[in-house]
This record gives sequence, C-alpha cells and structure tokens, in this order.
Amino acid sequence: MKQVNQFSISDISAITGIKSATLRIWEQRYQIIHAKRSASNIRYYDDFDLRIFLNISCLIENGFKISEIAAMSDAQRVETIQNLSYPQLNTPIVIQELIEQTLSLNEQLFKTTIQTCIKELGVMETMLQCVYPFLSRVGLLWQTGLIAPAQEHFASSLIKQRLIVAIDELPIPDSANENKFILFLPEGEFHEIALLLAQFMVRANGFQSLYLGQNLPIPYVQEVVASYHPNYIITIITNDLGEDFLSNLMQDMTSRFPAATILIAGSAVSTHNPNPLNNCVPLCAIDELYAFIAENIKE
Repeated sequence: MKQVNQFSISDISAITGIKSATLRIWEQRYQIIHAKRSASNIRYYDDFDLRIFLNISCLIENGFKISEIAAMSDAQRVETIQNLSYPQLNTPIVIQELIEQTLSLNEQLFKTTIQTCIKELGVMETMLQCVYPFLSRVGLLWQTGLIAPAQEHFASSLIKQRLIVAIDELPIPDSANENKFILFLPEGEFHEIALLLAQFMVRANGFQSLYLGQNLPIPYVQEVVASYHPNYIITIITNDLGEDFLSNLMQDMTSRFPAATILIAGSAVSTHNPNPLNNCVPLCAIDELYAFIAENIKE
C-alpha cells in the first residue's frame, strides 16, 4: 500500500487542481520545489511539499502570478494566505486549508478554521459554502486513494462534533409549538452530517424534534412515531442502491407514516430525482430542505 505521506505528481495535480504539466514547468523554471527519490528511484513528494503546493494553488486562485509566488518564502506565502482568509473569508482558500489539515491530521487547526467560518458566515452558510464543497473534494480524493479512510473519518468526526455543539447552543424549543419532527437514517445509512444539519435547521426555527440517529430500521421508527405523533419526518439517503430501492423505500414510508409529511433528501435522491409520492416530498439538496423548513412550515 502506498504510504499516506508520499505523493506522485498526478496525486498533487488531483489534490490541487493544477495540471501535472504545469507543475513540472514550475518546478523546472522557478525551482520552487524539488521531487524526492525513493529507494527505487521513483519521484515523489511528501506532506511538506503538498502543503507548499496547496499554498501556491490558493494564491494562484486569488490572482497572484507564479513569478510573484516563487519570489516569496514559504512563511511569506502562509502569511499572505492568512491575510486573504481573514477577516475577508475566502471559501476556496478555506477548502484548501481544510484538506491540508485533514491530510496532516491537525485537529486544532481544523477546529479553528471551522470556528472562524462559523463566526464569519454562521453555521448554515459555513456548511453550504465551505464544508459541503470540502467533503465533496474529500470524497473524490478518498475514491482515488489520495486520502485514507482514517483521515476522512477524522474530518467527519470533527464536523459532527461542531454541529452537535451548535445544536446544543440553540434555545430549547417551545413545547407549545405544534410542529414536531423525527429525524433518522434508515438501516445501512451511517453518514450523519446532513442529518445533524437538518436537526440544526429544525431547532433553529424553534420546532420540537427527536433525533434518532443512524442505521435505524424503519419498523423501529414506526414504534416511536406511534407515541410521538410527529408532523414531519426527515431522512437522508446517501447510499445509492438503485432507483427501485429508493422508490420502494418511499412507498414503504408513506404507508407506515400516513399522518406525517416525509422529507427525504441526500445524494441518492439527487441522482434519481423521484417524483413526490403521496405525503413523501423528495428534496435533492440540503439547501432545498433548509428552504422547505424555513418557508413552508410555520409556527
């Protein structure tokens, strides 16, 4: 297995978005960085090199010329990026920073970056503008083996922790509010970030909710529905098991929960874009779910 701290030039290209040919030209012309050689004489770059490339990519995206960047020391590049990022938040830079912090497993910097985004943008916009694009990049890098599963879990866990804190910081919903929600992930679904964000949306709008978490068979949810009597049920489907599976799931939920409005979102819903079914409303993207809760559900 390839060591996590060794990257080929194609790996660097995939992570930074800069073409391999361009990276080779920069290396030869500006002497910014030099590839190392393995015992078998194979060129590679390490984590320190990757950080330099990420910094270069950020500066290029913000209009700097490569000749200007090459004239800077590494410390000057870092300082320039920090001045770009704060206080005027630059989301492409934030995404690159989060990727670097994930690769280096730097918990403190990762938390600081997320907290700074929340301070500038708020929880919802941080998730939509920074975290979701970051997770999309991480997913691609994970599929190609450039990010290890442990690194992806590291980032996801920190994001979930911050969402849980944000939820806990919200006022306790007024029990007089008649709108009640149940939120859960069905059996086989384990990715909680979108569901936690949905819980934040619900609580931020002052509605009551029960958060049942991941990997819960629908018959178990039915037992809770019978006693809690929710007006709305939210679930997220990430695993794409096919259009027929999604259709059958929607039919099963509408038959089991006829008195509630079912809001179903997630990447599998986005892929197949099913039509609404009875009391089941498919919402392709998380911002559509946010809009639905904010605009269609009144106190």
